[in-house]
Amino acid sequence: MNLRHKFKKKGSNFGLDIDHIIYETGNNQNFEDVTYGDQQNLLAQDLLIGTLNSKLQISSAKADYTNPLGASTILSFGGKGSFTKTDNSAEYFSIVAMDSIPDYGKTNQFLYDENIIAAYVNLNKEYKKLSLQAGLRYERTISNGHQLGIATKPDSTFKRKYDGLFPTFFALYKIDSLLKHQIRLNYGRRIDRPYFQDLNPFITPLNKYTFYVGNPLLLPSFSKKVELSYILNGNTTATIGYSHSKDQVNETIEIENEIYYSRPGNIGSTKLINFSVDGNYDISDWFRFQFFGSMDFVNIRSNFYDGPLEHKGINGYLQALFSFEFGNNWNIQLDGNYRSKVTNAQFLYSSKGALNIGVSKKLSERSFLSLTGSDLLYTNINQGEIRNLDQSEARYKNLGDTRRVLLTFRLNLGKEFNSKPRHQSNGAEDEINRVKN
Repeated sequence: MNLRHKFKKKGSNFGLDIDHIIYETGNNQNFEDVTYGDQQNLLAQDLLIGTLNSKLQISSAKADYTNPLGASTILSFGGKGSFTKTDNSAEYFSIVAMDSIPDYGKTNQFLYDENIIAAYVNLNKEYKKLSLQAGLRYERTISNGHQLGIATKPDSTFKRKYDGLFPTFFALYKIDSLLKHQIRLNYGRRIDRPYFQDLNPFITPLNKYTFYVGNPLLLPSFSKKVELSYILNGNTTATIGYSHSKDQVNETIEIENEIYYSRPGNIGSTKLINFSVDGNYDISDWFRFQFFGSMDFVNIRSNFYDGPLEHKGINGYLQALFSFEFGNNWNIQLDGNYRSKVTNAQFLYSSKGALNIGVSKKLSERSFLSLTGSDLLYTNINQGEIRNLDQSEARYKNLGDTRRVLLTFRLNLGKEFNSKPRHQSNGAEDEINRVKN
């Protein structure tokens, strides 16, 4: 539900968004592991069945008020409250001689509640050549976790409270009246909370020797970022930035009793220096070129399972797009990207890239034909190394269906008309983004 009210004073308005969202998922799992000898004789057979159910309820209310303070100043402030409840249950049984035996090492039920109260104030000021914006946000979080007991484990609970102030600042200076040269400065402090599913402590088997485990003790990540940009002719932007984050949530791998455990964990400190160039150019009436390139200098430090973790690395990324418009409504687009090796906590991702092409033809005012090809060279392959493992080395390679050819015909039917757009409520957007699809 949303409400909008415009006051008589020009530019003054009030908004209210109320959301209630329910997610329910169910999943049945069957794991069968069979071991054969040299003569293909059956040595062992294990069968594990599981039923997993999850229910997530999100309720939020958000109010905003905007009030102009003269012709060039705008003051806005507001508040938000969100209330989240999750109920996760898992039942596992081992099948032995046609009998179902409860597996209490994996059977679980976990309840998690989280309440967030926030308030903010924001001020915008316009000068002849200078635009300024400053804001401050306060958030307080209270969370409760309840691990229900089973036959082999007693009940356990935890409660966590934390708050923080999150300032933001933005400035844009127009050096000349033709807007050929501009300088932009951004600063902000933010909080990133973990996915709701990652807080679930369940042990989910991926196979007999690999398990995924949630982490109810995950902390939120706090980060600071500052960027300075130079904008040339409105189509080329060069940026240098620095960020420092604590307790970033990353996947971690631990080996214990010859079993791989994958779980989300907080990585102590990540510092990053970034350089980037972004360009968008209309070379002629029929030729357009876009380009983006960046380079990151990363330093990661953290305490880890088998001792301190520290990685330093340089990551690079390039992306380019060429668009050609010819006569008779023909259009050709060629684009590609390349990513260098990336160091991220415990993982070293190998370099990869992709080359894509698309050809389209407008047949009439209502019909279109297009042919697209993605990853033509089949180089967009995820592979890499897992580091900091106890007396082990690990590499992985995932071969997906990234190379595709798609032929599309589109025909627009019916009368075209324009309707007044309705307000799209986004009061619970932050919470929705913490739900894994």
